[in-house]
Amino acid sequence: MNKYHFLISPRILLLILLLMVLFIVPFFPESLYAIMYHGLFTGIVLTSVYVLRKGRRFNLIIALSVVFIKWSILFYDAELRNQSNIPQLIFFAYIVGRLLVQIANIRQSGTNVIVDSLNGYFLSALVSALLIGITANLSKGSFTFAEVAETPVQGMNDYIYHALVVFSTTGFGDIVPMTPEGKVVSNFISVTGQLYVAIIITLLIGHYTTQPRNKE
Repeated sequence: MNKYHFLISPRILLLILLLMVLFIVPFFPESLYAIMYHGLFTGIVLTSVYVLRKGRRFNLIIALSVVFIKWSILFYDAELRNQSNIPQLIFFAYIVGRLLVQIANIRQSGTNVIVDSLNGYFLSALVSALLIGITANLSKGSFTFAEVAETPVQGMNDYIYHALVVFSTTGFGDIVPMTPEGKVVSNFISVTGQLYVAIIITLLIGHYTTQPRNKE
């Protein structure tokens, strides 16, 4: 018997939180960015635990540790917000890997597989945005942002935008990596983005082509 009961599916909730971070927050006043991003990131960390089928107790301990470290750093010194994103980046990358394994091991295709695939894609984009933000703040001048943000929160919109552009290999050219660190990060994001899509397409095709067809 499942011990976890939710009013809404954790998969759908995670997808909603990711969509809010990636596409909705920029429409709000800048004064709300900090609380919205920190709150949504915390919600994504905790919700992602219940999307995974295995190891929930262990993953919940890791998630709570990540949240504790993040908020401890923020309360200790607001100027260390950049460092507070590092545990989140590692945790999100871990969740993406676990989601890929979970999708590969699901025996039946269906809505859950599609939602897991979308969550993995958007989480990968979020990992890319965090990586860009960390690089931009640790290595000044790595990217040609119009204004160099003092904190990752202030520049998160630009980081997410550039991450999605590079992740999808669209390449508008308005934001360009300038330093070796920035170029390596951009190369990594573009490669992992295409690799994720290739893996997901392969898994989805495998799921749907191996399903038995009903005889009419």
